[in-house]
Amino acid sequence: MSKPDYSETPAENAIIVGEVMQEIEKNLSLKSRIIEALKQGGKEAFKELIDNPAVNILMASIDGWNNAE
Repeated sequence: MSKPDYSETPAENAIIVGEVMQEIEKNLSLKSRIIEALKQGGKEAFKELIDNPAVNILMASIDGWNNAE
């Protein structure tokens, strides 16, 4: 079974991540839960859960949150 194709280009992936980051930033409870899930389950499990080519960009943004806290 092949993975679904969520976007066509790296630019579209960046747009997707930007929109996701804006929504997460609006919801501090969700942001905290995501950070805690990463601490407990690890990055690779989180990447598999999301299953989207834009996940590496998203992970870099989330790493920025972890480093800021």
